[in-house]
Amino acid sequence: MIKNRTYRVVNTILLCLFMQVSGCKEKNSPDINRCETAKNECLSFVSDKIEVQFNKSRLFVEQPIKVNFVTESSLQRAYLSSVNMDMGRIPLYLNKTAAGYETTLVIGICAEPTMVWELTLDFEDDSSERFQLYSYWNEDVYQTNIIAQD
Repeated sequence: MIKNRTYRVVNTILLCLFMQVSGCKEKNSPDINRCETAKNECLSFVSDKIEVQFNKSRLFVEQPIKVNFVTESSLQRAYLSSVNMDMGRIPLYLNKTAAGYETTLVIGICAEPTMVWELTLDFEDDSSERFQLYSYWNEDVYQTNIIAQD
């Protein structure tokens, strides 16, 4: 009886693991998020104090996103906070560059296919800038949102 139960538990775990791994294959579709051509624009935000430049036009989960912060001001910290779910803060680790700062961001997948985020930038002079942005599970979710807005 115990042997039979152990066998079922092990098989169930192996089946779940197999399904998880096999479901995570990337599509062989062209990466339309590359902002390396004049055809695609990159996502950016501009204020009097800073310009935030993402290397993609849309933010999809579980994909590395390079972010540049072009500023002459000193940034103390930067973080993302979700607006439509309680997920706490995601800190951004900033590397100093000649133009300001840079980081690589990976947004984890959430229960919501479209996430609303607030990017908060705190400067050493005690001022702050906030920008709202969106992330999507994939291109299909993005397209569905575009159609729904029309």
